Amino acid sequence: NLLIGPGADAFRSLEKEISVFCPFEAIGMVRQELRHAHFLSFMLNPHQPHPFGDLFLKTLLQEAVVQAGDGQTKLQPIEIYCSDCSNAIVYREKASIDLLIEVPRGIIKGAKGLLLAIELKIDASESDHQLEKYKSYVQSEYPEEEWDHIFVFLTKDATTPSDNNKLSWIPVSLSDLVTSFDQTIEERNFTGEAAGLYKKYSNMI
Repeated sequence: NLLIGPGADAFRSLEKEISVFCPFEAIGMVRQELRHAHFLSFMLNPHQPHPFGDLFLKTLLQEAVVQAGDGQTKLQPIEIYCSDCSNAIVYREKASIDLLIEVPRGIIKGAKGLLLAIELKIDASESDHQLEKYKSYVQSEYPEEEWDHIFVFLTKDATTPSDNNKLSWIPVSLSDLVTSFDQTIEERNFTGEAAGLYKKYSNMI
């Protein structure tokens, strides 16, 4: 029935939707954490040559704030929505942290700077003392008197960090984050090469 019977038309339509070329699969990126981090770093960086500005970064911040538990952040989604993150600086592998993002003082009038640390896991699990070490580095280099801190544990399914870290690190699902990115893209009707490439990444996720 699926191939030659009453369901054939629907089956062919489904086959057409999923049988599309994915450049990320072609280069073996699907399970390569390093390449996911590179791509996300590019999209989150408002200074890169794409049309999204700081929208993806603000979307990520909003997703983290929404998922945060008690005491994990003082920021509110509406504050992020109204903010300007266009001066953010995105680092890859600074102090071995997958993504470290500095949003200078002024995200909110009179507020501190904002430091966002992201640890990304695709198939690997959390290493012993890894998140504790990263948090200690951030607290040492970005003192709380001058910076607000947000720690994000980004995994495929919002895996909860180990007991020693779950009070500090916010679990965020990569698929949920990409869904929020999709909404950002659709609401503003972005087109062009960068938008097309992002959509292929979204389909892969």
